[in-house]
Amino acid sequence: MKTTKTGIGYLRVSTEEQELGRQKADILAKANLEGVHIREWVEEKISSRKAERKVADAIAALGKGEGLWVSELSRMARNMMELGGLVDMVRKKGATIECLSPSRMTIGGNDIVGNTMVMALGIGAQVERDMISERTKSGLVAARAKGVRLGRPKGSRIAIENAMKEKGITEADMARMVEAEASDAYIGRVLGVDYRTVKQWRKEVKKAQRVKA
Repeated sequence: MKTTKTGIGYLRVSTEEQELGRQKADILAKANLEGVHIREWVEEKISSRKAERKVADAIAALGKGEGLWVSELSRMARNMMELGGLVDMVRKKGATIECLSPSRMTIGGNDIVGNTMVMALGIGAQVERDMISERTKSGLVAARAKGVRLGRPKGSRIAIENAMKEKGITEADMARMVEAEASDAYIGRVLGVDYRTVKQWRKEVKKAQRVKA
């Protein structure tokens, strides 16, 4: 079949023993059937403990109108909140996620199933944020009961670092959002902080990078 579209394939396994071959074969078969040329492959083998991920590289390489092809959505992220953030990054690129399982769907385009999945991801991510928030509040109440002095330290970098710890967000997660040009408001919602704190944090990080250079 003559190809008219291009895309990037993202392959991931959890352990060294697993093989990437089957994922690649499944994606190639479906992409060829739909007339899509996979122009680049991003592959990684990663354990659940490792923070660095290559999925951000795959998203960054996407062109407008291209698709990020994955065998399963679960290959992309470790939780609903992270997956929702990655989907948002892809949509901002004007691209789509082309998923084969649990059913063939396009996320970010006009596909009804895919759009329903986006809504479900948003709801799931909000539930996760609410649960984290509730655990945080419970922890604060317990700390106050023990006489621990509470209060947010001054400085946006400290505020961001504390929020990351509370939400279980890694430096790699933050780097992916920054590389994908996520807005201050979006990062603020993910962390549970004001967008102005994120804006100031970006300035402080850039300043620190210039000093190191």
